[in-house]
Amino acid sequence: ALAWHFEQCGVPGKAYPYLVRAGRGLLQRSFAAEARDCFDRAVAMEPDAREALTLDDADALLAEVLLLRVEANEHLGIWTTVERDLLRVIGIARDLGDPRLESRAAAALGTRARRGDDLVSAERWHTDALRLAEAAGDAALKVMPLQGLGASRWGQGDLEGARRWWTELLAVGDATGDDRSLGYGANGLGLLALCRGQAAEARRYFEQSAGVFEKLGLQSPLAMARVNLCEIHHLTGNLRRGLELAERTCAVARETNHPLGLARGRCYRALLLVDLGRSVEALEESMAAVDLVRTLGD
Repeated sequence: ALAWHFEQCGVPGKAYPYLVRAGRGLLQRSFAAEARDCFDRAVAMEPDAREALTLDDADALLAEVLLLRVEANEHLGIWTTVERDLLRVIGIARDLGDPRLESRAAAALGTRARRGDDLVSAERWHTDALRLAEAAGDAALKVMPLQGLGASRWGQGDLEGARRWWTELLAVGDATGDDRSLGYGANGLGLLALCRGQAAEARRYFEQSAGVFEKLGLQSPLAMARVNLCEIHHLTGNLRRGLELAERTCAVARETNHPLGLARGRCYRALLLVDLGRSVEALEESMAAVDLVRTLGD
């Protein structure tokens, strides 16, 4: 309300910070579309608003807004401006000499490259992000690079390399109390157990990961952990439980407007429906999942 008031009054120097605060609060509650609107409005008025700020403060706040907008767009599956915004943040961070900002942007670029199946670029960006996090002396910044490096190694079939990165990720969580580390690390170790055919151990890790991300309200990794659990139920014949979990994943994704989570849920719902003999529903669900991931470019 305050942001809107100052916008109508033509006072961008005051509307701008209120828009950033409003958008951040909305994003934390999974209102990503509303948050994105706030960030778009903030970026549009930033050239006028920066006249009320010192140069370094204006640059740092712009970088923060761009990173938040990337987070909102990723939740919504809107990729058009993501890479441009992240490269812009890296330029600002280098001008400011701020390794924290640069590390966050590099980690996000690594995640984006991995989703595009460019594992070489993903590993390079995550390596840079980890180096910058260490230079900044901020253990919390290591979470996403370590997760990305483990995922890249796993994607290339290097299970031992993945295990080393994910074990280090869990150590960071134990040392800092950062629950994200525990959630991502547990999911990674669950994948390794699944690859070794250790279903009970994999299920335990995936349930731990899903519990952490549900508590934190992080929808994308929560959907990832839940569909991994669906895979375990699928492979071990617990089809009803797997279907229930896939449907829950879809319901939460619809509620929070998270298309990637919905695509994952529908994919696994289709697989389970096939084994349950409900082939007509399975075909409808799988076709919907294909349409959705094509729209997302995944």
